[in-house]
Amino acid sequence: MAVNPLRLIYKKRDGVELELLVVKPPDWDEGDRMPAIVWIHGGGWRSGHPEMFLPHAEYFSRRGAVNVSVTYRLIEPEPVIEGKITVETCLEDCKSAIRYIREHASELGIDPERIAAIGDSAGGHLATAVATVSGCENPHEDEKISSVPNAVVNLNGITDLTIAFPNIPLQYEQETEDEGQRYMNRYEQAKCLSPIFQVRSGLPPMLHLHGVQDRTVEPHQSIRMHQALLASGNRSELILYPQTKHAFILYQYTATDEEIERAILDIDQYFIRLGWLEVVY
Repeated sequence: MAVNPLRLIYKKRDGVELELLVVKPPDWDEGDRMPAIVWIHGGGWRSGHPEMFLPHAEYFSRRGAVNVSVTYRLIEPEPVIEGKITVETCLEDCKSAIRYIREHASELGIDPERIAAIGDSAGGHLATAVATVSGCENPHEDEKISSVPNAVVNLNGITDLTIAFPNIPLQYEQETEDEGQRYMNRYEQAKCLSPIFQVRSGLPPMLHLHGVQDRTVEPHQSIRMHQALLASGNRSELILYPQTKHAFILYQYTATDEEIERAILDIDQYFIRLGWLEVVY
């Protein structure tokens, strides 16, 4: 079934208009205060598009949530602004999206205290980073309105950027002729942007789903994140799928329809446990 989302411009930056694709429940009415599920696509911060999650948004809209899939600036392809589009750019846009949704919760029929960020792969990094990483805020926005989600679902996300940081476009101090110092500067910035190193008490509850056969983002990234959250007194759940590969949430990629549906149902059950969705009998 074709999904025709409402398209809203949430931000204009560097001449680029960034959209939110909104899918409301069939019985949505003005005055509703429904939970919101904010979908952040993957693609290595370089590719992907928000339409990837429209089938999932349609499912969860029928379950009683307003769904929003986020467009954010990509490192590649065009439009690329030389030296400006980095992981920090992607994170800034996702924080802006959460802030916009919370600020416009009333007109969207959303409960501003029930906004979940959910992302796959690099989108999993961004979903966990909006909840954990400080900074990367748009200076033109009202920071009194929080950009932190109330829950996170991390689908085979990158939680430790230091593992592959030499190949990731980052903003870091380069004004030194010392190559070793430049390397250290880059490493330290990767650490600042890694959710695993930003864990502290008081974070939103999180669910982590990961395939054991994932060789793109190794499952230890979710395992370590889960353990760090628990050790800091946060609420965290982890589900590992023994025979599953990377990006198991996407249709026509590595997973069978049965694997995708299993993950969707696990996410559904998580939102039931949070008290955000009703039990289906």
